[in-house]
Amino acid sequence: MTIGEARARWAAELARAGLPEPQIDVDLLLAAVLGIPRLEIPLWLTRSLGATETARLADLATRRQAREPLQYLLGEWPFLDLVLEVGPAVLIPRPETEDWVGRLLADDLGGGIGPDPAPRFADVGTGTGAIGLALATGWPRATGMLIDLSPAALAVARRNLARYPGAAPRVVVVQGDLTAPVATGSLDLLVSNPPYVDRADLPGLEPEVRDHEPRLALDGGEGGLTVIARLLADAARVLRQGGRLAIEHGHGQRAAILALPAPGLAFQVAVDDAAGRERCLVWTRS
Repeated sequence: MTIGEARARWAAELARAGLPEPQIDVDLLLAAVLGIPRLEIPLWLTRSLGATETARLADLATRRQAREPLQYLLGEWPFLDLVLEVGPAVLIPRPETEDWVGRLLADDLGGGIGPDPAPRFADVGTGTGAIGLALATGWPRATGMLIDLSPAALAVARRNLARYPGAAPRVVVVQGDLTAPVATGSLDLLVSNPPYVDRADLPGLEPEVRDHEPRLALDGGEGGLTVIARLLADAARVLRQGGRLAIEHGHGQRAAILALPAPGLAFQVAVDDAAGRERCLVWTRS
């Protein structure tokens, strides 16, 4: 079977399974199997696949057909300028998160970092380490903590940190429950993409999310606000005067979050993602 024949066959199979972008999925899987960039695949359509390549492609495509996340099948996924290991222990980094983290790096979320930033930060519920690693690589003088409750997630975060040796000496990976491991008044910046899906909405999520991504990283309790409320309650303790808190949240949750107690914090700015959906809120330690 040629690459072109396999490509057409599996794109049709994924389309029949109802996947929204079957051709892109197949091309990414082919690129992983062949070890070439995805955009080069059209140049190789007449080349025959070897037996091992055919078997590996069939395995990956069949699993994708069953709605296993493409990112887990590939084993890594980009986030801003990073390429991170991903797997079932961690939430998949999403472009909606890239939107506000990119703006934070550009000092476009209300100011407060400055042109030569050296903030002390903590990324709570770090998962892959995406947000914290983006900050540590984007701000070469920053120091920080990657915090997660899950030992399996922290193992992934450690391996991702090792991919970026320039950041590794400035970042520690810590197991803990939200801000519990953080010393009082020690941070300039606290960031989090916490669990914020309403527990009642979990059964209606896409199969890739509902059946494969870690529930600990998704389940925000009743209304999706349980973890966010806890972060707001303790953020002022760990932030220095003028330090900032940035929390990702779901569309439609903004008003409810702003109504939660936030002792010692002054609301600063609300951020929408590129699709115009509510995505992030920022507070300052007052």
